[in-house]
Amino acid sequence: MEWQMDRQRCWSAWQDRAASQVLRCEWLNNRIRSGVLQISVRPILLTGAIVETPVDIGTLIERTPGIRGGRPCIAGTGVSVMRIVGWYNLGLTPEEIAADYPHLSLAQVHAALAYYHANRTEIDDDVAAENASYEALELQYETSRTS
Repeated sequence: MEWQMDRQRCWSAWQDRAASQVLRCEWLNNRIRSGVLQISVRPILLTGAIVETPVDIGTLIERTPGIRGGRPCIAGTGVSVMRIVGWYNLGLTPEEIAADYPHLSLAQVHAALAYYHANRTEIDDDVAAENASYEALELQYETSRTS
């Protein structure tokens, strides 16, 4: 019997907590709609409501030795800035790129493009080096086939 009382108390406490979270979400949503609260980038799920919090854009791009040769990547994904730039240079919009990579947000794609525009020489040099490496491998393959 005692465990049932504890279970009922826990259930009651959970319901009270859930109700207070819903009220907080409604309060936040009203503040957002009225323009009092400023919106930023990253959504946080709080009992079914989405509330956005500011994101330090410097945290969206990272370099990790051993991942993509230490080239800049979108944090936590392994998707290189160079890959995003490649799609962008082929004429895809940031929205189309984000749609092609469903695990990336539009903000992450824009961060990669901002990094590219701020460090264009570095990324263009990486692209040129990768293209030269590809051409050397292709030439090596062709000469091995004809020998």
